[in-house]
Amino acid sequence: MISDPDSPCYLSPQGQYQMGRGQRNISWCRRLRRFPKISLVLVCVLLSAATVPLAAAQKTAAAHVERGYELLAQARREIQDRRRDQLLVAASKAFSHAYQLAGPRTKAQVLIGAAQGYLLMQRPPRVFPFLWSAPPLQRAEKNLQQALVLHPQNSAATLLMGVVLWRQAEATASQRHEKQQRSAQYFSRAAQLGMPIQLSAHARRAASTSLPQFSVNDTIVVLRYVDARRTGRPQDVLLCYRRRDKAAHSYGVVVSAARAYPLIADRATGAMARTVGVDDCKLVIEPDGRAVIAAVFGRAGRRVAERFAWDGKRFVFLGERFQPPEVQPHR
Repeated sequence: MISDPDSPCYLSPQGQYQMGRGQRNISWCRRLRRFPKISLVLVCVLLSAATVPLAAAQKTAAAHVERGYELLAQARREIQDRRRDQLLVAASKAFSHAYQLAGPRTKAQVLIGAAQGYLLMQRPPRVFPFLWSAPPLQRAEKNLQQALVLHPQNSAATLLMGVVLWRQAEATASQRHEKQQRSAQYFSRAAQLGMPIQLSAHARRAASTSLPQFSVNDTIVVLRYVDARRTGRPQDVLLCYRRRDKAAHSYGVVVSAARAYPLIADRATGAMARTVGVDDCKLVIEPDGRAVIAAVFGRAGRRVAERFAWDGKRFVFLGERFQPPEVQPHR
């Protein structure tokens, strides 16, 4: 008679036949075979249910980001102080909505846009929520600090931090030398990350791009992350700036992996437009799927765009094209 407890059936010391551990294991395995299938289906259902609102939130956040940058561009072109302040407040609200819905990488882009809005503010709004109690430059600094915590290698935030600290040094006599030193450190770091920055009065052109280098006194037209090379992720920094000199030409560059790719329409000057006064620069996805960078300016009452596209090695100039009339938001 079998008396091994590991057998499917064995005789107990009391003389009774009982189910062995082997049979019990087989029985439990048969029961558990159905359980993983049910669990897997349940997990898939839960994940799909969570993915749908997450994707919708990301899409909504991206829309708010685009709206914020559009309002920044309008504010830069606005000559009336009151209207410009209204546009900057609206841009700040758009970036705030985007921040609440965005992931970590998108949050860094949101903070960069919000910091540029604060840089454009001449004074805090007359009526503001609690977070606006600090001066605009201080708010810009806090936003950029947070952006660099989220993304330490963020060249756009590093460049802006240098500008903010320099503005703070000019605005007050206290700690001026310390802020100028910190500003120079951030500019030096941004140059290491590929940004064409003028680090000394003697350096006029970036060796890697042959473009006049960005100076702290130049005007930033656009600074943001875009997917200019169609890699699937917005990891290219688009920088458009206007020099404060007699020519007042506008220059553009795309920085990726610490390398700068110039946007040149006028070979004689290296400018991104064959005219002065570029007031916006945006990424446009054309019907054929190609990503085109458009440097937009006004001419004879119409909006014109100088267009550039990535050919696998560099950004080539495609010529100019008239832009459709811009839709003005309700006031």
